[in-house]
Amino acid sequence: MLTQCHPKTPTQALFPPHLTHPHRPSLFSSRAFLPFFRPPKTNANTNSAPLRARPKSAIKASAEAQEQQQQQQQQQQQQKPRRAYPFDEIEPRWQRHWDGHRTFRTPDEIDTTKPKFYILDMFPYPSGAGLHVGHPLGYTATDILARYKRMQGFNVLHPMGWDAFGLPAEQYAIETGTHPKITTMRNIERFRSQLKSLGFSYDWEREISTTEPEYYKWTQWIFLQLLKRGLAYQAEVPVNWCPALGTVLANEEVVNGVSERGGHPVVRKPMRQWMLRITAYADRLLEDLDELDWPESIKEMQKNWIGRSEGAELNFHILDQDGQEADVKLTVYTTRPDTIFGATYLVVAPEHSLVPSLVSEAQKKCVEEYVELASRKTDLERTELQKEKTGIFSGSYARNPANGEAIPIWIADYVLGSYGTGAIMAVPAHDSRDYDFAVKYDIPIRHVVDLDGENPSNSEECYSGEGTIINSSNPTSGLNINGLWSNEAASKIVNWAEDTGYGKKKVNYKLRDWLFARQRYWGEPFPITLMENLCDENERSGLSASWSSSKLMIPFLESPQLEKQAPCHSGQVLAVNIHILLVCKAPARLLQFLSLELSSVISLYYLRFMDPKNTEALVDKAKEMYWSPVDIYVGGAEHSVLHLLYARFWHKVLYDIGVVSTKEPFQCLINQGLILGEVEYTACKDQSGKLVSAELAEGLAEYCQERVSEEKVVKSGDHFVLKENPSIRLIARAHKMSKSRGNVINPDDVVFEYGADSLRLYEMFMGPLRDSKTWSTGGIEGVHRFLGRTWRLVVGLPLPNGSYENGTVVVDEEASLEQLRSLHKCIEKVTEEIEGTRFNTGISAMMEFINSAYKWEKHPRSIIEPFVLLLAPYAPHIAEELWFRLGHSISLAYAPFPKANPEYLKGTTVVLPVQINGKTRGTIQVEKTCNEEDAFVLASIDTKLSKYLAGKKIKKRIYVPGRILNVILDRQNVEAEHVVMKPQLPSFMVSRRTAALLAVLASADIHLMT
Repeated sequence: MLTQCHPKTPTQALFPPHLTHPHRPSLFSSRAFLPFFRPPKTNANTNSAPLRARPKSAIKASAEAQEQQQQQQQQQQQQKPRRAYPFDEIEPRWQRHWDGHRTFRTPDEIDTTKPKFYILDMFPYPSGAGLHVGHPLGYTATDILARYKRMQGFNVLHPMGWDAFGLPAEQYAIETGTHPKITTMRNIERFRSQLKSLGFSYDWEREISTTEPEYYKWTQWIFLQLLKRGLAYQAEVPVNWCPALGTVLANEEVVNGVSERGGHPVVRKPMRQWMLRITAYADRLLEDLDELDWPESIKEMQKNWIGRSEGAELNFHILDQDGQEADVKLTVYTTRPDTIFGATYLVVAPEHSLVPSLVSEAQKKCVEEYVELASRKTDLERTELQKEKTGIFSGSYARNPANGEAIPIWIADYVLGSYGTGAIMAVPAHDSRDYDFAVKYDIPIRHVVDLDGENPSNSEECYSGEGTIINSSNPTSGLNINGLWSNEAASKIVNWAEDTGYGKKKVNYKLRDWLFARQRYWGEPFPITLMENLCDENERSGLSASWSSSKLMIPFLESPQLEKQAPCHSGQVLAVNIHILLVCKAPARLLQFLSLELSSVISLYYLRFMDPKNTEALVDKAKEMYWSPVDIYVGGAEHSVLHLLYARFWHKVLYDIGVVSTKEPFQCLINQGLILGEVEYTACKDQSGKLVSAELAEGLAEYCQERVSEEKVVKSGDHFVLKENPSIRLIARAHKMSKSRGNVINPDDVVFEYGADSLRLYEMFMGPLRDSKTWSTGGIEGVHRFLGRTWRLVVGLPLPNGSYENGTVVVDEEASLEQLRSLHKCIEKVTEEIEGTRFNTGISAMMEFINSAYKWEKHPRSIIEPFVLLLAPYAPHIAEELWFRLGHSISLAYAPFPKANPEYLKGTTVVLPVQINGKTRGTIQVEKTCNEEDAFVLASIDTKLSKYLAGKKIKKRIYVPGRILNVILDRQNVEAEHVVMKPQLPSFMVSRRTAALLAVLASADIHLMT
């Protein structure tokens, strides 16, 4: 502990006022350590009797009690973990310094001749739970890169903000009566405080929140640009409607037919919604993926989500009760028109508009029940391949135009109304989903594709590949594609369909237009007003755009009444009992109680960070041209489709209207892995309560699980078993951190115990950034010790009272060659690993350097200062403190990052192959300047090579320096001459290991033959 210092001590002289160590009181100034010198208690009652002297026995008992109390306090003090260095003083001091000096502020006016580096974290949602240790993983990685680039002379833009709108805050407001603005601001304060405590170098002056009107007015502005260009429209579409929450939910917000929040029932129902025509940009969204430095898996996910396919739309005429073709036709989309002769039934989605007209009277009730059940499933649940297919016959038939057959029309939920035409021709022989359905409902299966005779027409298996067409001709239609390969047959079918009016070629996409509205209060308000009551669809007469630089704001109420009411029958208005005073030009107009979809809210924040205070434009043109695109964007893979796809769409629209200068917003994407909770151990028990080994429990009909504490577990081979009964194997598994599992680790606790630098370093040291990792609180001890060793190497050992001398123990002497080589090897490795985002191996290189440095007697300044700069991006607090103690008065945040000198990276030794009579028998390590005699001595004492040379007469030696040593033996009279010699040290400077080995051999009087 630091003792109290006199104001004129060297401490004050060395440290400026803002960096002076906060002094702690002397150990002996605490009353706890002065039990016998407590002032006597005064009695408030003046009439009371005077205090009597206590008897000796009482004094003795009191002294014993006080001594016991002292011992307990000492034991408690010993139980407290000894901090490896005073991070609790260092870190708050430097955080205050960075804030006070605006160290990481990116000024509006910058030198644009310097290179730029824009690194961005995905917007966090400030939940009430705050951060857990998984959150800082990506933030630490971006901070390392930002600090590294600053030290390389880049203009760095590294901002932070908040995706603060959302249903959780709104529902919490309804439950508690607390306005969502109050809750959100409180959560933001907590998040900001936690991030600052970790030393992240964000430019907090650019902080933005999606709840600020100054921010979301530009989202409203972009929506109106889309509306003007026909990219925004209203349509009746099937949505996930939650009556209890009174809002439409995204597919990700629905789990097993209920809302993720609250577990309320969710149904699929058609509703009039605002849509964005993202499909108009589908091809560009696909093509431009090739230009991006993104993980291939993410690119593939986006390609699959867009789902471009080439096929045909074919028309099947509906048959009336007499079997005649009616005027109604059912259009299907297929990517395999070559298999049309194998279509034995049609399937329409339950939400298809023709379903009511297709259903026969006999099937009406059954179909209605089926459609109701299907409406409770999400699209993901309906299209899951492993799920058993369900459906119901509509009671109607249609005619296959290729062969004239009447085929049944089924209604099944594995077909989606949002994809293609919402109807398919089912070819069970060549599509696995159709095959499963046909087998279940006993529908005919006809093979029409044959692959070299492997799929004959009577096969009972499904073949979905290409091949030679069979069973595909009809004289009535004039079609005959037998013998053609699949792609050639498909082209012939499309041409025939276009000539006869039965269909046309069609390019289709799985991507659907973006449903853009949510029935919510706590969200960005729609910049649209309606002329009449929203609940009366019959009286709807028109819309009017309403936006200006003064923006359309959310009505923040001082005392909001947020009691939930039943929604109107259309579900178009959020049901919240509040009165709103709208300020608009036409008082008779009503604001739609809709909010913009949340993905839109975070689709432009990367642009506002470039120019957050601009009130006249989304972003200044010159600033956008300099900073765009984002160089590195870091976030979770769970945002790989929706957020990234929508942001790319908005960016392309802005590119088309001249607001941005690049086609893509994010050049490089990095997805950090998850940090899982600590490993949990579980034992299995049978029905009688008896412990059962985990591998045997799977064979039991029923068994239960019971958590086991880590103290009772031991590792045995690749498994974990009970200490007291090793025959019982346990289940060991790490789970995603969640409050429900109780495995959340609060970073505040880790920072308090080990410091922010230790947490940062540990999260990077756990493994590759992109991999998932398991948290281990015990694992952080190692990096904490490393930082402690680094501190003591530079500052010295602590004084008896736990404090440290001012300054450092480094010396101003010239570094040795060994020290220079060790340093520059570390510089090269750390630089290479930061560039490759392999932070864990960069930390390993610094640990190796510290291990080497502890073997040196002295530590030159020219070696220690570059190392401190290497450490700075990873552990900035301790690096700043060491830098200051080394005599620097300015923060190292912009100090030049060290560069490796190639001269010190060159190896001084080479591996020399040794041949005996022209055949390679081994290798030896020699100095590059090694001469022939020294190389031969080293070969003679080598364990592997000496057996070939012992007792042999040398006829000739061939030596190419640094390349090869070839020893030619005299095969005649091998034993005739023996030259006995003791090994001598080579004339060159050998390594310590070689010299030691030679010395051992010489002292043992080992004779070598030559």
